[in-house]
Amino acid sequence: MAPAAALAVATVVAEVCNMDTSKPPSNDFLNRINGLWGQLDRTMAGSPDVETVMAVERAIETGAGQLSALGIRLAAVVRRGNAAAVTAIEQQLTLACTLAANLATRASKYHLVRAAPALCRCVTLPLEFGHAVLARAASNGSKNTAAILESQARLLTFLVGPHLGHRALAAQLAAPEALLAWLSAAASTTLALQGPMQDTGLRLEMQIFFAGLAVIMFVDNVFQPHYLALQRDSGLQHSLVQVLVPALHTAATAMQLPPDRRPGNLRWDALEQILVALLSEPLFDTFLEQLESSSCGGFSRYALRMLQSTCQLIAAAPSSCPVELTSSKFAALWHNLAALLGMTCSNQQHQQQERGTAVPDAQRQKAVRLLLQALSRLPTALRLASGHCVLDGWCTILRTMHRLSVQEPEQSASHSSAAANGVCGYHTIDSLADLPALCLAGTALLRALPHAVTVSALADQQKQAEEQPDLGLVGGALEIAYVVCSIVDEIATYCGTLASGGPWSAADSAAAGEALWQLHTALCRCIHSIAAGSLATAAMPVTVLSFVLNAAACVSAATPATADGTAACGARHLLVMSVAQAEAVLAAVNSGQPAPADEEVVEALLIAIRHGPAALAGSPPVQQALQRLAEKLGTADEGSAAAASLHAASLQREPQPGDGLELAQVAFTRSCAYLRCANLAGEGGPAAGQGAGSQRCSKCRVAWYCGTACSHADWRAGHRRVCRALGAARLAEQERVG
Repeated sequence: MAPAAALAVATVVAEVCNMDTSKPPSNDFLNRINGLWGQLDRTMAGSPDVETVMAVERAIETGAGQLSALGIRLAAVVRRGNAAAVTAIEQQLTLACTLAANLATRASKYHLVRAAPALCRCVTLPLEFGHAVLARAASNGSKNTAAILESQARLLTFLVGPHLGHRALAAQLAAPEALLAWLSAAASTTLALQGPMQDTGLRLEMQIFFAGLAVIMFVDNVFQPHYLALQRDSGLQHSLVQVLVPALHTAATAMQLPPDRRPGNLRWDALEQILVALLSEPLFDTFLEQLESSSCGGFSRYALRMLQSTCQLIAAAPSSCPVELTSSKFAALWHNLAALLGMTCSNQQHQQQERGTAVPDAQRQKAVRLLLQALSRLPTALRLASGHCVLDGWCTILRTMHRLSVQEPEQSASHSSAAANGVCGYHTIDSLADLPALCLAGTALLRALPHAVTVSALADQQKQAEEQPDLGLVGGALEIAYVVCSIVDEIATYCGTLASGGPWSAADSAAAGEALWQLHTALCRCIHSIAAGSLATAAMPVTVLSFVLNAAACVSAATPATADGTAACGARHLLVMSVAQAEAVLAAVNSGQPAPADEEVVEALLIAIRHGPAALAGSPPVQQALQRLAEKLGTADEGSAAAASLHAASLQREPQPGDGLELAQVAFTRSCAYLRCANLAGEGGPAAGQGAGSQRCSKCRVAWYCGTACSHADWRAGHRRVCRALGAARLAEQERVG
């Protein structure tokens, strides 16, 4: 006697194949179908005996044959063209597809390998006549259309995908013409049902299904005939792109939510498949054509929406591999996001050059702000992705950012108003609250420099090994430097107008001051790294330090005073930044790299002395540099203002006994008290104790370092001479407060 589960399978399959289509199925009938899955799971999950497993497998195999025959029989009904009869079998088709898909799920879950080939033959249900029913239901506005589409898609997901392990057999049964005819009808139906499908969540499920099926055709040799047929079908390519692009927009919104609030089927592996589908030929060419056809000078709404969604996805992408992705697919996710954004940027540049038109100001400002979101993730992207092509997309993005930042503005009322207020050129910043976003993006770009240099070196090695021509990737570090300079220039220009635009809130001023301090710290470390030769392909003028320090001074001056008359923020930042700037400039002057111009050094040192502690002017290294520059400039140009300023600065203050301690007390407020620290890629803020893995000097318990190497180097550089005094000062302060 056959087990109850096997009898239940045979009974339900027979009822579906022989159901009376002239009336809707009864609730009792539907309950028996739904109850079958629990019965099968209970039977197969309890370590059944061999006889039970074989009986269930035979029942599924027999039922699959009956469902396959049903598909052929119902196809004959469609061919006869009886509209009423076709409408009557819509629900039978839906039930049959759902039944076959669930049987396939159990066959895969419980490794019923003999049932799998028979289940593959159920592909007749959607492919023999399912697409015709879809087209007819959609045109007639049938209320069953969404259910018909969903059931067929779920069945094909198991039959054509890797679940059953019989993709070769499924491919032989699904001839290219039949599968593409169904895809065309399903895509058209999906587009026609956007409203109700969006409400039920079915549209997103269908988008993910289309992406997965397209990826299978692109990457699996078994489906090579289907891929070639898709290449010849421009109409289907167009429909698939129209279905997949909105999925990116949906994902961009959803991925900003906490994981427990996202749609259940929208995970990073689903997004990775959508990206692969859009970036694979022939959909990529079709997508590019749609992007180009929508452009009419500047960014079209289509292109700007693509830019926004891709930037949001990059900003939300995880920094560590999620459970649903393998490590290789996780790296591919980051690479494909950059490739899509780079392609959108490249298309915009191409259209702009062809038409000779400038990007309108409103679009340009929005595009820059979006790109700042993406560029803030560049260190993560370069750390996770690999290969010689990793910088391709990012270099295009960086070039676009640079052009949008420095492009000459059109003549308009807004520019006239800006000029009247003393603001020249184009600006992204509207208020002091916008300043941290630019600073943080600039800091992130600087942290990406070591990764860019490493990737470029790997690209050079691979290029030499493969005897390839120069790929031009070593310019990645230079591209980053260009964008950082553009960001710094805009920050400096805007901050120069703060006095006339205030007063500003203490909260905005504090946030801006912290962000400027962090950017300045990263710039100092960058210059130290270049001076040490570890960033040989990068270049950073020391003038950027002066621009950021002056910007911080402007923010400090525009900050409202507290009740006791002191500034709410800024003074501490200026002292620390000034000492760090002087040290970085001296490192640049004394390095073996191309030395900065004397005028740049003069300006940077004088600004540091102006805003720094009194002890800075009397510091022996600073004094020596000032005198050397004064003599050099005085010899070259007698009576020059720069030489006079340098001479006055060198006489400003004689070294005092407590200068070393004063400078050390300023330095210990940094995340790394070692002023020559070049730990550019380190995470965390610029203040003491904010760096990841920071550690404090075990003796004075005052100075903080980013690691053992810096603490040892600073000890040799002079911390040993002030360590005891720093500790004593700390104890004295504790006693005073206590």
